Amino acid sequence: MADFPDLSGYQVYACGGPAMIDAARQDFTVQRGLPPNEFFADSFTYAVQPEPAA
Repeated sequence: MADFPDLSGYQVYACGGPAMIDAARQDFTVQRGLPPNEFFADSFTYAVQPEPAA
């Protein structure tokens, strides 16, 4: 955040867990002026692994 105090002229593409994506979107748009339509993301989701048959 300290490296880019003004993101108003940028696009951001973020990858990571859902909590990190939500936090980045919030921080970049509210605190650093990133236009909301310039935030793009791939949120990692995790599938439940089935238990092997006994």
